[in-house]
Amino acid sequence: MRPKSIVQFEYVYIGSMLLGILAAYLTADKNAAMMRNSGLPVSDATLIFGQWALSAIFVAIALLASRKASNVARWIIVVLAAFAVVSFPFSIPLLPLMGPVSILAVSQFVLAIVVIYLLFRRDAKAWFAGVRG
Repeated sequence: MRPKSIVQFEYVYIGSMLLGILAAYLTADKNAAMMRNSGLPVSDATLIFGQWALSAIFVAIALLASRKASNVARWIIVVLAAFAVVSFPFSIPLLPLMGPVSILAVSQFVLAIVVIYLLFRRDAKAWFAGVRG
């Protein structure tokens, strides 16, 4: 049976990915317009699909960690979450410009911290070490 921290990690991580998809949907028109102004021919749908595709890859990695106890997958997730945590302070000046989407950005930042915490709790460490209870 999977430990509590691992089950919670899975829910938190998937929730974070869903917030990312929602943010991509809500900002697709602005982001696509900026990219088109830069000379990149991109549509709103392309950006949303890209977010879905990336989220699917990240969820697959998370499932390797949470279902198969893959330590490599855990460290990939930790690196991605740490990147989100480290880069977040640079986006703080942009939050007022983001409107309601800023709530999603802050939520994803908090969830990234929670993900890291959950992956290093005692029961999670045992899970990745191969100890099954």
